[in-house]
Amino acid sequence: MTDFACGFRLHLRGGQVLDGAAFPSGRCLVIDDPQFGLGTAAASEEDLLRGYPDARIEWADDDRDQLAAAVDRVRDRCQGVRDRIGPSGMINASQILGLLSPTWPDGNFEAPAPTVEETP
Repeated sequence: MTDFACGFRLHLRGGQVLDGAAFPSGRCLVIDDPQFGLGTAAASEEDLLRGYPDARIEWADDDRDQLAAAVDRVRDRCQGVRDRIGPSGMINASQILGLLSPTWPDGNFEAPAPTVEETP
């Protein structure tokens, strides 16, 4: 745990998403009703999840880490093309999208050639 509160989203079974925060002490707070400012507090993440069966927590850092990794992949690939071909080198848009995918690598480090449907 950090020295600061860490934001998260609590995904409920029915699809509702609640905003929450975990504090350095381990205590958690979830805003159940933002219109009236009502919330639920718990002594720990485990206690909070006990009150919300089948819910899952999405931590703010999870997305940030995935985004940083995707940006690094794109930067590395683009830099490699520029170094090899020069600043006027073109990069396939499918390659960029593939590098940004959270499921990368899928074993295909070079984007496939455009299919007939993709060509204008």
